[in-house]
Amino acid sequence: MEKVKLNLNQEILSISGKPFPYPEGNLTIKMAIKIAIINADMDKKAPDEKYNAYKTAMRIEKGETDFLPEEWSSFKRAVGLIFGPEIVGFVWDAIAKV
Repeated sequence: MEKVKLNLNQEILSISGKPFPYPEGNLTIKMAIKIAIINADMDKKAPDEKYNAYKTAMRIEKGETDFLPEEWSSFKRAVGLIFGPEIVGFVWDAIAKV
């Protein structure tokens, strides 16, 4: 399967095909990943890990998509910890294509 560049601005759709509303507009892959990496396991992270999460969120905010495979895996894990099955499934399927 050919790898594609992930469209971070893609809206996340529910199983019924409807976007998830969010205060800043419909929830996008970019928003979900940023929310997840900023919030997942924060009570267990050391200060330097929290700073790294912040720096990674900034990279995502800028639209960067060139991440190492282990970074993509960490995004999937974070999304899995923070969100429910519909959002997890959509984001994980999108990341699988990268």
